[in-house]
Amino acid sequence: AIYIMDQLNNRPRKCLNYKTPNEVVFGKSFKFALTS
Repeated sequence: AIYIMDQLNNRPRKCLNYKTPNEVVFGKSFKFALTS
């Protein structure tokens, strides 16, 4: 259930101007590049 919740909360939405629900709620972008 937590996996599904994470998938839904991190999916961009058209109604949110293509932001994810997490970005709207927390006011930050969680998109980042992984570096090794």
